[in-house]
Amino acid sequence: MRVIGGTLKGRRLSSIKAEDNMINLRPTGDRVKENLFNILLGGKFEIKIEQARILDIFAGTGALGIEAISRGGKSCTFVEKNKSCLKILNANISSFNIKDQTSIKILDATEMPLNFDEAFNLVFLDPPYRRSLGESAIRSALASNWLSDNALVVLEEGEKKNYLEGFSLEDVRKYGDTILHFFRKVPD
Repeated sequence: MRVIGGTLKGRRLSSIKAEDNMINLRPTGDRVKENLFNILLGGKFEIKIEQARILDIFAGTGALGIEAISRGGKSCTFVEKNKSCLKILNANISSFNIKDQTSIKILDATEMPLNFDEAFNLVFLDPPYRRSLGESAIRSALASNWLSDNALVVLEEGEKKNYLEGFSLEDVRKYGDTILHFFRKVPD
């Protein structure tokens, strides 16, 4: 795995090793990541990466949030609770020297606490496939004030989702067994 574009382009990300015995960890592949950022930068969703406050839920290695920071993202908060993932995530943040632009919340993504800070306008979710954790995490983030009005939520899953309460489905893209859903938060 590597950073595809921006100031960190070409740099390798530390990744989960087989001996870490990470069941259900499936980092976003380079091809999917490249297509995702081409879509975001193409203007369809009227989101400017360089002004984005990014929330990377089920962050794993941090690949999506780090890619967004590399492309000029304002800041990224990573949400992860797995100890092996946190170790790798911290190593990636340190090796890329982006500590000032990032923070890590060690949380269960399906039970997000009330957020008193500025809300996020670009959200990535890459939960374990076929366990409905993505929907639970989004409901939790929405109820706890983590999402700004009109926030764009990108949910990576293994099966198509047509509906999330409080969101409009803007686009769906399929890459092999990976499906990217682009949801827009409906303003309150």
